[in-house]
Amino acid sequence: MRNISIANWKIADYTSGQMNTPKPITSSNFILFPGEYIAITETGANLKSLYSGTKEDRVFISEDIPDFSSEDIAVLVMPDNITSDLFAYN
Repeated sequence: MRNISIANWKIADYTSGQMNTPKPITSSNFILFPGEYIAITETGANLKSLYSGTKEDRVFISEDIPDFSSEDIAVLVMPDNITSDLFAYN
């Protein structure tokens, strides 16, 4: 396990077998340590009220992230545009 800077990482989805244009998560040099997490959302306004343990420094606002429907595949894309991870909703 290693630490990862999420600067310039992107998130995308697949619809109809094609990856849509990846959207940036953040340009800041935020270091993610093993076992830690972040939340990526278009608006963080209600996260704290829904999840009392929300740490505001771990919420990243990305105004144009994909909407992940139950049929989409979510894709995490590294700064060099290589797919790091993906998952499908079941």
